[in-house]
Amino acid sequence: MPGTLGAFALHRSGSIVLIGAEHTITGHWRARLGDPLVIEPTDSTCQGVISLRIKGIEEDLPAVLKEPTDATKGMNVVKYGWKTKKTVGKILDISSSANIRYQDGKIRKLDNLLIVEIEADHGDSGSILLSNGNHKPLGFLEAKHEFYPNICYFIKARTIARKNKLLGFFCPMEIPCNCPKIFREVIKNMIPEGYFRQMGKCGSKDWKRAAKTIGLILPDLEDVEPFGFQQSDAETRLKLGQKVRSVGRLLVNDHDQVVGLVHAGSEQVGAAIPLSRIEAALDLKLIGVFGW
Repeated sequence: MPGTLGAFALHRSGSIVLIGAEHTITGHWRARLGDPLVIEPTDSTCQGVISLRIKGIEEDLPAVLKEPTDATKGMNVVKYGWKTKKTVGKILDISSSANIRYQDGKIRKLDNLLIVEIEADHGDSGSILLSNGNHKPLGFLEAKHEFYPNICYFIKARTIARKNKLLGFFCPMEIPCNCPKIFREVIKNMIPEGYFRQMGKCGSKDWKRAAKTIGLILPDLEDVEPFGFQQSDAETRLKLGQKVRSVGRLLVNDHDQVVGLVHAGSEQVGAAIPLSRIEAALDLKLIGVFGW
């Protein structure tokens, strides 16, 4: 039956896995472990290209790995589903039980659910719920109330991560608030999706200091102090004429140590930014799991 593929996640084994609603993917619990998964796109814009990005929620920003976080009552949230697209709402309850009637006619009791006031409909099952603003993963849509259509039940992302041994979910990258469009465009083109885990609270950082740390040449940055960063041993040992190679977008030395991220170039010449600067500027940590 129609549903929404919520998000990709990183398993402890290093594999990237897909998260969705079981009753849509397995046809109401009729599948078994090991059965092949055949996905039939119902979105006419689908190009068949695998992407870690959550379509419609800051889709212009790279997808980075984020650990699930706990919701709080009254928190503003956002979800994107196949049927109702992007909708916003708020958390009403953070630990509730519900008897849910599924389309196969059976009633199943679920515990420890998030109750959210948000618009959703059939076809949105599996949608990821994110905190509005910094896009932290909170839960996945399981069902809506039988009588109140804007009351929805979400399974907690933390519960899914714990039970399935997941390290995190790929969500839109957080960037400093109030940054200009040119900074957003640079980040969009510079950071490849799936390479990094985002740490801390990048949204509250000074975008000018972040830009200066990365080495961007923009107006009014001459007197701006960059964020402090610690070069890795591999970066400090770099010398003129030293051989390096690219693995995807990563710049790697002859000891297979990552020293930078290729930002631009041609077949003969490339420009790279030191990895330590990128991590310090945007609260990122390299994982390098997608696109190697």
